[in-house]
Amino acid sequence: MGLARDVAVIGAGMTRFHHSIHSEKNSREIFLEAVRESLDSVDNGVSVKDIDALVIGGTVGEFFEGQSHYASLMADWTGLLPIPSLRVETACASSSAAIEVAALGIASGAYDTVLVGGVERMSTLKTEDATQALMSGVDMAYDHPAGVTNPALYAMMANAHFNRYGSRWEQLAAITIKNHHNATMNPKAQWRREGLG
Repeated sequence: MGLARDVAVIGAGMTRFHHSIHSEKNSREIFLEAVRESLDSVDNGVSVKDIDALVIGGTVGEFFEGQSHYASLMADWTGLLPIPSLRVETACASSSAAIEVAALGIASGAYDTVLVGGVERMSTLKTEDATQALMSGVDMAYDHPAGVTNPALYAMMANAHFNRYGSRWEQLAAITIKNHHNATMNPKAQWRREGLG
């Protein structure tokens, strides 16, 4: 099924990825920085008054900042209220799902311009507590009691892909090497170095 109306991305903005840069900022301040850059990136200009709705992708704010109800708070903080605001939570795919929800809202004719964003501030907890918070995305009835962690889940997915398609570890490593190389050219990347070490 196709979309009823064409949908396009007209601007983009993001903050630098690094815990020390954002250590004194809360997620609202980080989000506002990205929103400002996004609005400034639009060729013919757009202001908060042009935005009909806000869709936020976010997963673990409750654990890392003790904050839920992100969408309305971000809409208020950025001066977007009163508009509809929605938080989409699908673990690691939350921001991608937020884009899909916004596209469907535009395609349906409900909105003309939707601001889509994602924000996670994951440096507020110790490693073991952060791991536990991120584990809230697994099946708590079956996976969690068995001791499954996110790295273990990804390893199982990789092994299943290897078995089904004949992939090799070298191919998986090539993705990481490519990503590290691309990061050296991105001033906002968290780790701007070549290689795996």
